[in-house]
Amino acid sequence: MSQSYLEVARQGKNSWWRYLLAILLIFFLWFIVGNIITGILLIAFIGISSPNSVLDSSELQLKITEFIKTPSVAAFVTMNVGFIFLGLGLFLAVKWLHQRKFLTLINPNAAINFKRLLSGFGVWFMFQAILMGLELILNPGNYEFAFNPAQWFLLLPCALLLTPIQTSTE
Repeated sequence: MSQSYLEVARQGKNSWWRYLLAILLIFFLWFIVGNIITGILLIAFIGISSPNSVLDSSELQLKITEFIKTPSVAAFVTMNVGFIFLGLGLFLAVKWLHQRKFLTLINPNAAINFKRLLSGFGVWFMFQAILMGLELILNPGNYEFAFNPAQWFLLLPCALLLTPIQTSTE
């Protein structure tokens, strides 16, 4: 039997203080823990050699901006790792604080309809392919084929893992 989202919203424990704690837990994991991990990755990847190296704020800002703009796997992972903690916060808030099934956030029946998921992906892919084809025809100078297999095979598992986490948590 199919349920509506409003019926599912009444499941579990819904006291006001549970919502407040859920918000605090999610913000703590996402903003505090996620930003600490992101900061550690930034320090590791931008090459600050020692904690004693003195960088003024503008120099540090420039290094971070340059790193984020680089088309690298390290920049992709650094920019997306915080979403793991957002997802963890959401999961803990729903399962632990509200004591309801996590999948009820996706579908009221707590199940994923893969046929609908794949058809949605297909429609989105088709629209993107059409738009990209038009852009390629209208502005061919904006594209450059630069396939780097070593970087691509490293990016593939990261993108397949982190992109669904990022899009789902948002």
